[in-house]
Amino acid sequence: MERVSDSTLKRSRKPPGPGPMTTIADVARHAGVSVATVSHVMNHTRHVEPETAERVRAAITALRYSPNSVARSLRRGETKTIGLLLPDNSNPFFASVARQIEDAGFVSGYTVILCNSDGNAEKEERYLSVLMAKQIDGLIFAGSSDHARVFARLLPSMPAVLLDREIQSVNVDSVLVDHDHGGYLAGKHLAGLGHEKIGAIGGPRDSSSSPARLRGFARALEEAGLELPASSIVDSDYHFAGGRLAMEQLMAQAPGVTAVFACNDLMAMG
Repeated sequence: MERVSDSTLKRSRKPPGPGPMTTIADVARHAGVSVATVSHVMNHTRHVEPETAERVRAAITALRYSPNSVARSLRRGETKTIGLLLPDNSNPFFASVARQIEDAGFVSGYTVILCNSDGNAEKEERYLSVLMAKQIDGLIFAGSSDHARVFARLLPSMPAVLLDREIQSVNVDSVLVDHDHGGYLAGKHLAGLGHEKIGAIGGPRDSSSSPARLRGFARALEEAGLELPASSIVDSDYHFAGGRLAMEQLMAQAPGVTAVFACNDLMAMG
């Protein structure tokens, strides 16, 4: 391990960083131009003679000037940030969605602020308050519950889109998944493989997705002449450990089941 001594510290001098009070006015004085000219060079809002523009850029480099992003945001009325509130981005579905949103935002010049609520309503409200305080330009919300009251307060201040959720009492755009059809396809697949005694592990009862998936699943089994009795259904929590516990319960109360439909990937892996 290298030992650091006083003499080492004295020899290891780095160039001084930018002064905390360095402003655009300092750059203008250093370059011998107006503040407006510096602004035009930085934002490419008006033609500036090449020689003058180069002098401005040299002054920016010499002073190590960095624009105050907060001040610029206030002037422009935008922060170029988008809030993304998910229940759990360890879920493969939401992890994939988050990556696509981040990539799309980057291409358009936006930074995505990701928050995980863990399905906790209190945590969701706190994150929403934090995101609003940061003056994000928009919100993509995949909450664990309806939160009509929260959205009634939120929507007047920013654009919002619901992801895989729908709130009937609030006028907000939604991007929805056809959960019923997904469950139906799973039921058709398992019945087509020849299974006759099939079980199901559902998600939380207060979620909108789980009941829809189970309805579609049961419809597919009914079309195949099979039943899905209540004893063959166990509710869980959409998490890995919950899926394992639900499977143990299902095996105990519905022995002989040869195939199981889990309402999300994490429970299936559990």
